[in-house]
Amino acid sequence: MELPSAFRERYAAGLSAIMAEIGRGNLYLKMICNVWCESIVGHSYTSFKKDPDKVKEALSVQRIKLRFFRMNYMFLFDCYYLVETWDRNKVSRLNILLRENYCKRFLKKSHHAIHQYYTKNVENKKIPSVLIEHRRRNLRFENKPLKRVLVVANISSGKSSLINALVGKNVCKSANMACTDALRFIFNKHDSDGFSMVNPQNQTICHCPNHDDKLFEAEYVAFHFNSVLSDVNICLIDTPGANNSEIQRHGEITINAIKSNYYDILLFISNSRYYGTNDDKVLLDIIAKYCKKPVIFALNQLDVFKPKEDSVERMLSYFKSDLQKLGIRAPVLCPISAKAGFLMKQAESALDEEDKEDVSNYREKFSRPFFDLPSYITHNRSKNTFEATGISYLEKILKSI
Repeated sequence: MELPSAFRERYAAGLSAIMAEIGRGNLYLKMICNVWCESIVGHSYTSFKKDPDKVKEALSVQRIKLRFFRMNYMFLFDCYYLVETWDRNKVSRLNILLRENYCKRFLKKSHHAIHQYYTKNVENKKIPSVLIEHRRRNLRFENKPLKRVLVVANISSGKSSLINALVGKNVCKSANMACTDALRFIFNKHDSDGFSMVNPQNQTICHCPNHDDKLFEAEYVAFHFNSVLSDVNICLIDTPGANNSEIQRHGEITINAIKSNYYDILLFISNSRYYGTNDDKVLLDIIAKYCKKPVIFALNQLDVFKPKEDSVERMLSYFKSDLQKLGIRAPVLCPISAKAGFLMKQAESALDEEDKEDVSNYREKFSRPFFDLPSYITHNRSKNTFEATGISYLEKILKSI
């Protein structure tokens, strides 16, 4: 990074050329390679074309005035790192390609050192420690078991708002309508390097450094969560509203996902304003019959309760009693306000005037003991108004299971 831009451009050109050669047009490898090159050259990068001359130029002897040097150790490290991130099974193919086409004579020693590091964990002083530590952090995160959380609810329960609150980003459309029409997978990444997206319907895969409207359409999204869950290898699986009367297959998708048990935790969301509807009872009955995994029951929109008319304790008691009648003996209940939690997580610069007014009202409301939602479960006062929304309490439960 301290080299003049011409050398960094040469480095990136060689790296993208060899990744194109080894990847044979793979879109995922192209995406991570371009992101890596962008971090080196300091601007957007889209080149991804096989070109042996570019590779050889990057590996050749470089010169600044009277100083001669090679970029080979770092270049070879990055080659292995990107291929390993793409598909670990392709590392042996990369080894053969480098050995037979690019690393003869003067580059044999450096290639052998990098290959030994990646295959046998033999460290070498020529490999910069910052690169080694970067890879270690990446592997520590990716080697953690993936925790899959299936999020289910009926329409207008606040499911999208809750997912947005849990991840701290606006990645789900929030509206009183059916938005999700298929399973949608939202992954946490261990670094804040933007949004990676895959949309199989139009066969696109891309990376955006900042929020983009394409996020709402992508079936697979990955970014760094602004959450207690930020250090967890976790995927939230968003499902269609189960009670969509207009599109029957939405309910079928959700029910089939519940029955599959291809998840580690099921998060059920109920709109506390309309608790006790037949739609909720139908969905809860399906969960009780078919779900074999831990279930968390989030009671949302409790911020609309009125202290003189409503009782959070009574609401929780009724809900728990109904669950026990279904055979769920020790239900995990989480009273929450998803919208308030999401808005309080946002930086002030990201809020418009209406949102700022809402946040101010929410902070005043959640400073009152009646709206300290986790306290109804923990019997302890929250430390601040954000904790009082119940979102961080829910995050901690998801993390602990």
